[in-house]
Amino acid sequence: MANENSPSESPNVRLPWELPEELKEKEILVKKQILLLSEEKWSFLNMPQDTELLRDWEYEFDADLAQALMQVDPKLARMRFLLVPYKVKEDPFWKNYFARIYIIKSTIMDPTVTPNMNRIQESLKPAVPQHTTKTLPPERKVVAPTPVEAKPKIEDESDGVREEQLKKELEDLGEDFDLDLDDLDLDDASADVDLDFDDPDLDLILNG
Repeated sequence: MANENSPSESPNVRLPWELPEELKEKEILVKKQILLLSEEKWSFLNMPQDTELLRDWEYEFDADLAQALMQVDPKLARMRFLLVPYKVKEDPFWKNYFARIYIIKSTIMDPTVTPNMNRIQESLKPAVPQHTTKTLPPERKVVAPTPVEAKPKIEDESDGVREEQLKKELEDLGEDFDLDLDDLDLDDASADVDLDFDDPDLDLILNG
């Protein structure tokens, strides 16, 4: 917790919440809002988003004021220890912090405006970074491979098929009889043949 009665609040350094006599009633509110800045690290990493309120602000680093503020607000000193130089450099750290102090003071001290804490907090938030939209490569069309038509399987002709074909050929020649392939050995060239020598037709063939 910040030491509100720290001896560092000396006449040589005027702390941001020390206001003119006519605005003394607003000192407590200003101091409370400034001390809350040390609760959030974004108070030191980025400039406020409401840059319109900073149009008349001129920044000049004051090392004595920074040192006095760290003595009064231990959380500020801890934020500096954690963030500088790992997350942010020294000068941007203080510039972002003092920019928010300026917004708090100018908003609360304006006699024509009733302080709106929600608006002040919105003004203090960091600016939204501009994200670059990445162009995605065109989607590659996946072409399915052309199916290869299966060739019909050629089966060996069975004896029954050959028999039917032979019967048909013989019928085309005018023959009308049944052929039993099992009784006809076409491969045996030495099959016995019975000849009837008393047959007159055979005698005519043999003797002329």
